[in-house]
Amino acid sequence: MNWKSKFSLASFVLIPLIVGLVLWVWLANPFSNTPESDLFLKTAEPPNQKWHVLIPNLDNAKVFVLDRPHEPHELESQDALKKYKRVRQFTIQTNEVGMRHPSIKPKKGFRILCVGESVTFGWGVDVKDSYPSQLSKLLNVEVINAGVPSARVEYSSYWIQNYAESYQPDLILLTGRPDWLHPHAIQDFVNRIQHAQRYIAPVPIGLILPPLSSFDRRDLANAEREVREIKQSLPDLPVLDLSPVFREHRYNKGVRLVIKGNRQQLLSHDGNVLVDAENYPLMPGKPVLDAAIGKAFENDINMKEALMFDGGHPDEEGFLVFATEVAAWIQKNGWSANTPDTKK
Repeated sequence: MNWKSKFSLASFVLIPLIVGLVLWVWLANPFSNTPESDLFLKTAEPPNQKWHVLIPNLDNAKVFVLDRPHEPHELESQDALKKYKRVRQFTIQTNEVGMRHPSIKPKKGFRILCVGESVTFGWGVDVKDSYPSQLSKLLNVEVINAGVPSARVEYSSYWIQNYAESYQPDLILLTGRPDWLHPHAIQDFVNRIQHAQRYIAPVPIGLILPPLSSFDRRDLANAEREVREIKQSLPDLPVLDLSPVFREHRYNKGVRLVIKGNRQQLLSHDGNVLVDAENYPLMPGKPVLDAAIGKAFENDINMKEALMFDGGHPDEEGFLVFATEVAAWIQKNGWSANTPDTKK
């Protein structure tokens, strides 16, 4: 047998063996087949390159995120997700101008424009479960989702002043909270909203303070002061704080974080202590949750906080509660003649 014949015979035997081995390793390793997220954000065009915006014309871009409270360092790279069980997937579609919304058609009736950050965008859920989509169904009006993940009120105010008017809104709902890394957090927040109000008048603006998770220690530390000072500084601006509604649900089901002195306790809805760990002072760039909290979630795939899937975003059920509260608030303020259908 010549060398060519020997090579052909060896190839015939080895290639299927190698392919089979690769498939076996791929299927046997629980982390090797974890998909990566598609790119969905890009740097804004000059002169606004300090901001990120959604990529236009996305078609079912896949995004994978941790499905539990977590620290930022746990997501330092896409590969980090391969270490965890608690991962959720959602998809993003965008129109030609980079909105998580179909192409905007000529206005026919009452139109609401939702501006804000990841909660407005609907982080972690498909678009049908986002609060703007559910609000549209509840009120039977057009609701445009102009939310962008990680957008601060600075960007939202800029967007309202430069783009909102072209969409002819009858009402603008702005969702967000002050940036407590800013040295004058409340004043900066108030100034940005006032600038947007003056520019878009007489179109009304309603401010929605998104619900705070019990695991969001940084924002919870300033929550009471935040609501009080915003209402004092903007007495003519309707403000809806959704944290109390979500807090009520937290005592009926799910788990929650409670700080008692120098201890962090993970409690069940009926008050049983599931984890008791050391508490840490709040310091920039440092963890706020003990590692045992994350491990408890990883060990129990069914453990969750009521209406929230991580430490900052509602889940599908949470966004329905969110939209229902907003619909009733809109009716209370006389912004729409439509009555919210809370049975849907």
